[in-house]
Amino acid sequence: RWRSVMTRIQEITMEENGGHPMIYGIDAAHGSGFVQNTVLFPHQLNAGASFNATQVYEMGRITGRDTAAAGI
Repeated sequence: RWRSVMTRIQEITMEENGGHPMIYGIDAAHGSGFVQNTVLFPHQLNAGASFNATQVYEMGRITGRDTAAAGI
C-alpha cells in the first residue's frame, strides 16, 4: 500500500510541478513504524548500550525486512 500511495503522490507532483519529481525520505531508525503490524524497537542508543551485537544486528535485519515488505 505504501508504494501505491507514494507512486500516486509522485504522479500528481510530476503533473502539477512541470515534470519535476518529488523527493521524499522515510525514517526507520528504530523499526518500520510507518507500516502496520511491524516491530518498533528501542532507539539505537539504547540498543548499543546493551552491548549485544547479535541483537542489534537482528533489529536491523527485521527493520529492513519490514521496510522492504512495504515496497520501499
